[in-house]
Amino acid sequence: MQKSLKRSLSGSYARLSSIVFHFVGVRLPDWERGLNLIRISASTLVAVLVSAAPLCGQSADVIMPELGEILTSTHLDSMCSLGCAMGWQVASSSSFNPHDDSALCDYQVETAWVAGGETPGIGEFVILRFPKSKFPRGRETIPLDGFLLLGGFQKDESTWKAYARPRRLRVTLNNSVLFELGLEDNRVAQTFRFDPVNLRPGDELTFEVLEVYPGNDGFPVALSALEPLGAH
Repeated sequence: MQKSLKRSLSGSYARLSSIVFHFVGVRLPDWERGLNLIRISASTLVAVLVSAAPLCGQSADVIMPELGEILTSTHLDSMCSLGCAMGWQVASSSSFNPHDDSALCDYQVETAWVAGGETPGIGEFVILRFPKSKFPRGRETIPLDGFLLLGGFQKDESTWKAYARPRRLRVTLNNSVLFELGLEDNRVAQTFRFDPVNLRPGDELTFEVLEVYPGNDGFPVALSALEPLGAH
């Protein structure tokens, strides 16, 4: 029975070692040395597991949108946004030529960023960069308190249905997760509001596609507008 218990503990320790390496990047010592370390410093091992726990199961808050109306390019161009105070740069993980990421800030609903990787676009992302050159003179911070999104390729109804639309986006600021955005599957403007976050020179916002609404024709995920709100 003692040998059976030892084999069981050894197997559990191997699985524990694999979990710690996956989340922390540190390999535990072999079973015999590990057993001695557990006897000597059990509290240290507990601390490692506690620190890894949020990575295992904790999910980010999901913000749901305020739904507006179907926008024209004239409406989009006349809206007050963070663009009233400053500019930014746009990049993406990939794009399907000629539908690149510049379409996200051209204030034209007839254009769209279309992911260029494997369909339907899970894991693709868009980055908004805020270099110091884009900040107003004398300002070191700018408050950000929302986003306006137009999901899908908004050129017309048939085009919108043909391409996949974002269903859930993870938003990170400089690699720190802020929250997730849960989009509705329709063509109206979707506004997401949250407590102000101060943007500083050099900051980057990343929007990663976690889920999509599939398009009728199997085309990749598309996004016609991604407008940051705030500065007031």
